Amino acid sequence: MAPAVPFAISLPSEESFRVLCRAYLTAPDAALTNTDWASSAATSTRTFDRRFRELTGTSPATWRTRARLLASLLLLATESVTMVAGRLGYASPAAFIAAFSRAFGAPPSRFG
Repeated sequence: MAPAVPFAISLPSEESFRVLCRAYLTAPDAALTNTDWASSAATSTRTFDRRFRELTGTSPATWRTRARLLASLLLLATESVTMVAGRLGYASPAAFIAAFSRAFGAPPSRFG
């Protein structure tokens, strides 16, 4: 039996972090960095990263990647892999397919 594929993402319990995450889920942006988020939270990058890990169990960059990949699931229902890769800021469809396959254990063509 194949392992269950986790199709959820945790939101931090702390409001300032949760606001950033919800905004990201609304419009995933591959260009957003930890420095951008730390600046929005009025803290240093190192402090932001440490606190985010405490609240979510993962790094901000890993969380954003997962959020983008989860967003791709909805897009794949109506758009090609190439279109989804471009919309979500991947350098190429191959880069998107590799990231997707690592995260979900199957290529995006199985979900489209």
